[in-house]
Amino acid sequence: MNDLFYDLIMILVQIFLAHRGIDQEVALDVKKGIETKSYEGIGEAAKLKPLEVDLKRLEDLSDAIVQDFALMRKREEEMRDTNGERNIYL
Repeated sequence: MNDLFYDLIMILVQIFLAHRGIDQEVALDVKKGIETKSYEGIGEAAKLKPLEVDLKRLEDLSDAIVQDFALMRKREEEMRDTNGERNIYL
């Protein structure tokens, strides 16, 4: 999904620039989820020690992993249900 999103953005940027007659290269750095957090800023705001900031980063990372597995499990169940419905018609 991320590759598809990246390709779509690059295509849209290229079409826009080509339409305006501009030959220019544009690079986008797209982040999502845990990558978007600035732990240095969080640490400074909460007056955390460097070790506490690292623990917060690890806690958020583990939460993100758990959420990703839950999402994969949900998708797997949906695919299994879809395949089961198709087998009924065959």
